[in-house]
Amino acid sequence: MSLSSDDAQKLVEFLQFLDQNKDLMVGYNTKVPVETYLMIGSLTVLVFDYLITFDREVNYVWSSPWSLGLPLFYINRYVPFVDLALFIHIQLSYLTNERCHQHVSVATWLVSFPSFFGQMIIVLRTCALWQNNRLIVSFLLLVSCATLAVTSFFTAKVLANMTFAPKPSFLRGCYIFQDSKISLYIYIPLFVGELIIITLTVIKAAEHLRQNRTAWLSQLYRNGIFYCICILGLSLSNIIVPQTKLPYVYKQCLRLPQHVFHSMFCNRVVFQLFEYRYHTAHNRQYHASTTLSDPDPSPEQYVSTDNHVSSSVFLDNITAKTDDVELNTLPSSRATTSVDRDHWIT
Repeated sequence: MSLSSDDAQKLVEFLQFLDQNKDLMVGYNTKVPVETYLMIGSLTVLVFDYLITFDREVNYVWSSPWSLGLPLFYINRYVPFVDLALFIHIQLSYLTNERCHQHVSVATWLVSFPSFFGQMIIVLRTCALWQNNRLIVSFLLLVSCATLAVTSFFTAKVLANMTFAPKPSFLRGCYIFQDSKISLYIYIPLFVGELIIITLTVIKAAEHLRQNRTAWLSQLYRNGIFYCICILGLSLSNIIVPQTKLPYVYKQCLRLPQHVFHSMFCNRVVFQLFEYRYHTAHNRQYHASTTLSDPDPSPEQYVSTDNHVSSSVFLDNITAKTDDVELNTLPSSRATTSVDRDHWIT
C-alpha cells in the first residue's frame, strides 16, 4: 500500500506517540475494540428496552394531555439513541483529529443534558412525594442547579483539555485521552444528588408504608428505590474505576452504560405512573356511573389525580396526596378525607 506524504508523516508521529505513551495505549486493540463493543452493546440494550416498552408508550403516553413531564420524558427517551449512534459512527469512521474533536464534543453534550433532564423527572417525583414541602422543593432545586452548573463546567473543561493521538487517515476511530481526575468531578455531584434523592425517597416510603401497604404503593416505592440504587451504583463505579490502575481504555468503559440505564430506569418510573393514571381514569368513569346507586363510597375507594403527567393514588383513609412527575390538584372525595392542593413545579 502506497502512502501519501501526509499519511507517512502522521504514521511516524503515531508510532512515536505509541512509544512515548505506552501506558495510555494499553487496551487499544483494533481486532478487539472494547469501546466499540461496549457502545454497540449499550445501543442493543437500549433498542431492546424500547421494543418491549413501546406498547406502554403508545397506550399510556401518546394519549396523555400536554404537560411539562412530556418533553422531559421524550428527551430522556429518544436522545440516547442519537448520541450512541454518533459515538458508534465516530469509532467506525475515518476522521481527522479536528473532526474527532467536533463529533466527540457534540456527542458528549448530548449525553450530559438528557441525563440531567432524566434526573429532573426523579427530582420532581421526589418533590411530589414530600407534598411540595417548600424546604424540600427549594433544597432539591438548589441541588439540581448546582449539579447542572458543576457538571457543565467540568464537562467543558474535559472537552477543552481532551487530546487525540496523531494517526494516519487509514486508521478508524478516534484515540481519545482525557484527564481522569477532571472527569472525576463530573460524577461526584451526580452521586451526591442521587444519594440525596434516594435518602428522601426512603424516608417518605417508610412513612407512607407504615400507614398504607397497598400493592401499587409498595411497588411504586420498591421500583423507584431499586432504580435509584442502580443509578447510584453506576455513578459510584464511574468515580472509583477511573482511579484504579486499569488500562486507560477501561477506565472510561462505564460512562455510556450508565447513560443508557439512567434513561431506561427514569422511563420505567414514568411508565408506571402513566399506566396507573390511565387505569384510574377508566375506573373513575366507572365509579361516576355508579355514584347515584352508591352515594357513600367505601373506605377503600381510591382518589385519583386529574389529567397531568402521572399520578399515584393513596387510599382515602389516609391523607391523599399526589405522587406526580408534575404536580396538580386532587379532587376531594369526601369531607372526612384530608386532600391538599398540589401545584406545578416549574
